[in-house]
Amino acid sequence: MNTIEGEIRSTPAILRQTYARVSEQREALRAFSVGPLMLLGCGTSYCVGMAAAASYEQRHHLPAQALIASDYVPRPHWPVVAVSRTGKTTELLRALDAARSVQAPVLLLEGEANSPASKYADSILSLEFAVERGVVQTRFIVAAVAALEQLVL
Repeated sequence: MNTIEGEIRSTPAILRQTYARVSEQREALRAFSVGPLMLLGCGTSYCVGMAAAASYEQRHHLPAQALIASDYVPRPHWPVVAVSRTGKTTELLRALDAARSVQAPVLLLEGEANSPASKYADSILSLEFAVERGVVQTRFIVAAVAALEQLVL
């Protein structure tokens, strides 16, 4: 079995771990589902943010905006959810620094535990069990979408 096929076949186990992790941290994460919300990411993580923003607005009837991290303009009362597989993207690190400068609460959804972005986060939802082995992102993206959907609900 090649790497991509193995990662695809691991999806059910990854989803079970994701649901358990979000359930464990539900109280700490609740603050990120009660008002306007900003979702930041780069590349595929930005696409995850767009899907989550649409779900959030639809379910909560509150504003949510997904932005590529380099386009972020701080909004003091808008909590930020940053999605990053590695937590190393320069644009995301700059955006999170800007969010901290206006005391915006920051939740980091990361694929690698203790990433550089974690120093900017008030709360961290680490999905380190969904780390990618192949080039094509499968495990982290599925886990990130599932985690954000669970938070939105």
